[in-house]
Amino acid sequence: MRIFTKRLLAVLLSVIMVIMVVPVSSITVSAENTTEFLGGEGTEEKPYLISNKAHLNNVRKYPDAHFKMVSDIVFTEADFAEGGEFYNDGQGWEPIGGNGSTTFTGVFDGEEHTITGLYCNHSGDERQYVGLFGYNKGTIRGLEIEDSNISASLYTGGIVGRNDGTIINCYNTGSVSASSPLSSHIYIYVGGIVGYNGGAISNCYNAGNVSAFSEYSYAGGIAGSNGGTISNCCNTGNVWASPSDGDNADVGGIVGDSYGTITNCYNTGNVLASSSYYTYAGGIAGRNYKTIINCYNTGNVSASSSDDNADVGGIAGYNDNHGIISNCYYLDNIFNGIGSGVDTTTKCIVEQMKQQSIFVGFDFDTVWEFVEGNPYPFPTLQAVPYFEENAEENTTEFAGGTGTPYNPYLISNKTHLNNVRKYLNAHFKMVADIVFTKADFAEGGEFYNNDQGWNSIGADDIQPFLGVFDGDGHNIIGLYCNCSGNATQYVGLFGYNCGAIRDLGIEDGDISASSSSNVYAGGITGDNWGTISNCYNIGNVSASSSDDNVYAGGIAGRNGGTISNCCNTGNILASSSY
Repeated sequence: MRIFTKRLLAVLLSVIMVIMVVPVSSITVSAENTTEFLGGEGTEEKPYLISNKAHLNNVRKYPDAHFKMVSDIVFTEADFAEGGEFYNDGQGWEPIGGNGSTTFTGVFDGEEHTITGLYCNHSGDERQYVGLFGYNKGTIRGLEIEDSNISASLYTGGIVGRNDGTIINCYNTGSVSASSPLSSHIYIYVGGIVGYNGGAISNCYNAGNVSAFSEYSYAGGIAGSNGGTISNCCNTGNVWASPSDGDNADVGGIVGDSYGTITNCYNTGNVLASSSYYTYAGGIAGRNYKTIINCYNTGNVSASSSDDNADVGGIAGYNDNHGIISNCYYLDNIFNGIGSGVDTTTKCIVEQMKQQSIFVGFDFDTVWEFVEGNPYPFPTLQAVPYFEENAEENTTEFAGGTGTPYNPYLISNKTHLNNVRKYLNAHFKMVADIVFTKADFAEGGEFYNNDQGWNSIGADDIQPFLGVFDGDGHNIIGLYCNCSGNATQYVGLFGYNCGAIRDLGIEDGDISASSSSNVYAGGITGDNWGTISNCYNIGNVSASSSDDNVYAGGIAGRNGGTISNCCNTGNILASSSY
């Protein structure tokens, strides 16, 4: 018994001596952070838990930690109004990381939760990186951004301004825009997910509208510019760049320009680019310098340049000599797959796009799929949820249809035709000839319009027609338009076309326009920056200006796009005192 007691005392003395030798500062005990978060320790095993707006705002304090959302977060207008918690001198949300603070290098797991109503307006200030996050070198995953409004002056994205890390399983449905009045920020990059990508983006989609306005503008549904990898992503939002006095615009359904790799992506949104000099627009990329593989586009693509330097393609506006594009497909509402460069793409009609056998190279075992019963008949990504708005049949304003490529709005009468102007981004198909009478344009008639007759669809370059109008071999007879005024006039069935118009005949029409400014008058459209094919006009077209330029033509007054297989036998008259 004495021996056992001595041994026990010896062990206890040894333990005491070890404790005395080890410094107190080296003994740490992690504690749950329930002050700034719902809990957690910021580690991989115990991430900080985010359940409200205050918790989300506290992420910026720990840029290298692990975070996990445990509930949806909803911002209100009051949050960003004067006196609100996130007013911030009218600028709203301050991006997490990258603007005079440490870049985010941690892990943010949204756990498929949604952040709704985020407002961020940093246009005109010196912040370079703007989004929910500013600059990411970590990992962001499982995050959903809805009904947000993000605007800035340089790198702007729905999720991240600039990404050199990893973004996976995220989506955005809010609007993202960038404009720069600053001479130091003439290059801007804006995307639905990120402004610029130098890392990896996968399994993401954007359904929000993306726009860019600067001297050099790069805009894409997923990324404004890509120097990394983008895979298994899709865009359904509209993307455009229209810089004021801008020199260059690169716009794509997925990226504006790409020096990286794009694989297994598709775009259904409309793409529009305009500038005073070089303009590139593509269904997948505005310009490609590296690799695009296994992609397709069904969105309409158009570009305009005041110097006639516009390249438009169903897949890419421009493909560099070292660029590789393979197994890529586009819908036939666009004339070419590649605007400038070697074209190895495949043009398809709608029925072909519904067939798995068309998509050579696509992996339908693990990546792509055709979903039985899905109203969307083209391939979708297994890892990305199918998303589409306005899927209900419109039998009130049209004879049916949903305005999509595979189910266009159906036009059978004059009222249906007039309703086209309400949906400038949609797809339309005529199912009958349309005959106007003199009574329609007489005083008291449905289209009298103060004796100016038909109001052209797509009024100008601010509100152009961006959709697809398929006449399906039908005719519009007796159209009358007599527009006058002091402003620039775009006059025809369509005023300013950046979309696709095909298989349409205009008979016995009378189109005239006059102004003290520029006048553009045509049987089909006044000004064309899109595609017109298989159309004819046998009506009269006249245009006059007392003090500026006049453009008149049987098909288009001015053409900066593509016109093919069209003819005119109508009388054309143009006069100017300029």
